[in-house]
Amino acid sequence: MSGNFHPSFKHWFLASIALIGVTFLAWNNALSGYFIADDAWHVPLVDRALSGEPGLLFRQFVSPYSFHESLYRMYRPLTDFSFALDCFLWKGNAFGYHLQNLIWHAISACLVFAFSRSLLVYVVLRDVDKYNPLVLWKIPLMVSLLFVVYPGHAEPVCWALPRIDLIGAAFTFLSLTCVLEFFERPYNKIWFIAAIVSMFFGLMIKEMSASIPFVTVALYLITRHARGSENGNRVRLFFTDALTGLKLVWPMFVLLAIYIAHRAFSLGSLIGGYQGTIGASLNSSFLPRLFSIEACWRLFHPVNENVLGSSSTQDFLIRVIYLLFALLLLLSTKSDCFQTRLRGAGKLLFLLFVMVLPCLQIWGVTGGLIGARHAYTLCVPFILAVIVLIYPITSERSTRITRLRRAATAVVWAAFMLFFSMSQQYAKAWSEATGQISKLRNEIEEHALSLSENHKLVVAGLPTGIKGFCAFYTIDFLPGLLMPPLSRHDVRSKVICIDGTPTNDTVINRSLLKHVLQDESCDFNVWVNSEQHFVSLHIPILEYPLPDRSLEIREIGTFARHREVSDGTTFWGNKTAGDELQSFILKSEEKTDPMDFEVLELKVTCENGKPIEAAGPLSVLFPDEQNVTEPFSLNKSTLLRQGRYGWVSWSGALSNQGESALPVYFPVFTDQKSRTYKINLTQYKNWLFSGASDRFRIDLPARYGKFKIESAVLKQATDYIPELSFAGKGRLETNGLYATSAAEMSFSFDATKIPDGKKVLVEVSLPYYEFHVQPHTYRESTRSEYVSYTTELDELSGTFVMPPQVVSKPAYYQVRICAIDGNGDPIGSFSDPVTVSNVVLPLGCF
Repeated sequence: MSGNFHPSFKHWFLASIALIGVTFLAWNNALSGYFIADDAWHVPLVDRALSGEPGLLFRQFVSPYSFHESLYRMYRPLTDFSFALDCFLWKGNAFGYHLQNLIWHAISACLVFAFSRSLLVYVVLRDVDKYNPLVLWKIPLMVSLLFVVYPGHAEPVCWALPRIDLIGAAFTFLSLTCVLEFFERPYNKIWFIAAIVSMFFGLMIKEMSASIPFVTVALYLITRHARGSENGNRVRLFFTDALTGLKLVWPMFVLLAIYIAHRAFSLGSLIGGYQGTIGASLNSSFLPRLFSIEACWRLFHPVNENVLGSSSTQDFLIRVIYLLFALLLLLSTKSDCFQTRLRGAGKLLFLLFVMVLPCLQIWGVTGGLIGARHAYTLCVPFILAVIVLIYPITSERSTRITRLRRAATAVVWAAFMLFFSMSQQYAKAWSEATGQISKLRNEIEEHALSLSENHKLVVAGLPTGIKGFCAFYTIDFLPGLLMPPLSRHDVRSKVICIDGTPTNDTVINRSLLKHVLQDESCDFNVWVNSEQHFVSLHIPILEYPLPDRSLEIREIGTFARHREVSDGTTFWGNKTAGDELQSFILKSEEKTDPMDFEVLELKVTCENGKPIEAAGPLSVLFPDEQNVTEPFSLNKSTLLRQGRYGWVSWSGALSNQGESALPVYFPVFTDQKSRTYKINLTQYKNWLFSGASDRFRIDLPARYGKFKIESAVLKQATDYIPELSFAGKGRLETNGLYATSAAEMSFSFDATKIPDGKKVLVEVSLPYYEFHVQPHTYRESTRSEYVSYTTELDELSGTFVMPPQVVSKPAYYQVRICAIDGNGDPIGSFSDPVTVSNVVLPLGCF
């Protein structure tokens, strides 16, 4: 190899200035953003720590991250120290928190310049006899510039809390750069000491730094001199090199072992990670997410569909640029050193594989690029590999090589400009989305302060996401927004949110809703996303049940499937000609209020249907004489375009929901039998918050048979949904949970109206589990596998007390009941669950 391995100070200085400037130009819109999601846990916590409770910070060295085991059991003690600095300087002003994020992103970008240069020198150029010395700063500059504007970094840059990815990456890049220098100067221990110190701080920030020792061994293996000309067994040489590498960096593995042991002691778990229902969902979907082509594609194709749309100009331009990259790669195959560059790129991709290992449990990227933060570190070896493949490194000065260099530079600059523009758009979208959180918090605080002493504000409809970005996917985030320094006054005791218990979903606990609607001291308000404010909502509750109400049925024709779904606005009014949907209008002689009837019961016959038993494993079956199906209730718009499903939409009286509400969908049987479908309307927020309705639309999959709706009836459900309520000592908290102690968990129940019920089955969930989250319905009729305790009660009504030993572990639990027959089989559905919590957090009810 040849050339100067050390760019001048001028190169370092100019590169750093350029990277810092580009960081603030590309992401400056993030500075006007507010807090979102987990931020609401951490800012109030550090504020209290700075207000006389420093133990809240220092206890995290021997406790789970922010004390919230309900969502995650992780060990990241230094994260809140960075928040404490912001809180000390800025209190509840989000500008300062986002400013620190941008500073860390700029620091990471500068370290990427150094790290990619070291990788280039020690992985690629060491096998090249003659190369152009200018590549020593041009290629690292290209890599770091693309890194700093990569649109997939919107999540860690614009969201305050994921700065852990920025800080952890900075220490990772620094540690690995020092390791590479140490490998070339094994007698200079300063480099290795710096690598160890950087690794320690990285581990204190985020678990991803646990991969550093393994990456260092991988680096040692791939930075050794080419063995192609040597005789001997390559396998033996590989293990010899691996053993040598282990001997060189063994202190790193000792530090990792100490870290793992202390982390396990602090968390009470060797593995940790996400807990409860969310953890179970991640674990059960591990393999599909790991091998998801779509998730990997989104990492390389960072188009946020919620911001740009599914068919945007940027989408097209990225594909064009990638095509140009491919053409340059083909043209480069005939240049000198291509085989060396190809080997170097392969080694870099091997590094990427090793670095991804700590992220496997949560690997996955949504259409809104949530989850892309896990690739913050990983993208560096990938970008470097791509540029190494297309940019000639040879010292040859032929016309052909010169043109290839210019073409590669032009394509990289085109990618940079496109990514720069997209990053600005994403940062602006984040700012607008978090602005809605700020407005929502302001309205709640003002309303709560206006209430009299004995009144409470009950809210619902809080968004799980805004423009694809995380918002209130758990209602546990709300209390933190309602206390200083994020609010002027602590109004938590005046506010209750019933969206989730605490995980927010498309369904809502009907029993809890009915309870607050009947309580005259509660003022019920619903957040309207389209209008971005709360509206007071009155839902009439019947004193006596109404008789069944039959609906007039009219077929209106066949239509095209819903190709584009935008906030559900096309379902009710879809009149596009086609043969994919067979549609019906159901009309009532009088308006139906949301709580008047529980169920829309449809009797449907399929003629000339294909012999397919059901739409798939998504259905929840009721054990009655007609094998009744309950709709699978995930209710995501993307799934509404697929499969053998039918759905129900309606024309509601309230403009904020009404015809624009997403419909309820259900799997359809196509086996030429008459089937009865019970659609439990009153568990769906979209139905409950859309006002009175007198018309429904039913869409059925026309390509799988000719359907006939024989009858459509609105009915009560008292004959298959038992009643359960909390009867112990405790209070309903802001997040919708009953706070109590393990010794005072008593419940009243009534299953006397369930035909053929002989006993009552009681199920208690595992700690931090919620029965409805995975099936996305409260109307289950099958026993759950996520239970810590079950018992059978001989009486069909009365009260029962939970044995204290069942709920001895501090956590939240769900309790539900159902009637069972003489064989112990469930009859009807389980009750709405009651969620109780015996957790005492450092922030009280927060």
